[in-house]
Amino acid sequence: MAKYIIKNNLPTESDHTPDVWNTEDEAMIAFGNTVGILRAKYPTKVVFRNNPLRGTIQVEIDGFYYYVELYREG
Repeated sequence: MAKYIIKNNLPTESDHTPDVWNTEDEAMIAFGNTVGILRAKYPTKVVFRNNPLRGTIQVEIDGFYYYVELYREG
């Protein structure tokens, strides 16, 4: 069974354990929420595609670039 993973290297996260969802819809909603939160505070660049579901957010925080990735595993 496929799982959808969102992982990041953001400095605001104390625990870098990836988030895992069982459905594509849940993963898309969570990724979209993350985009909204980051875009409201920091300069961001977002790349997203539906087939296969995959996304990347590049965010600049205090002059450093960090990433959030959405991808399918399995």
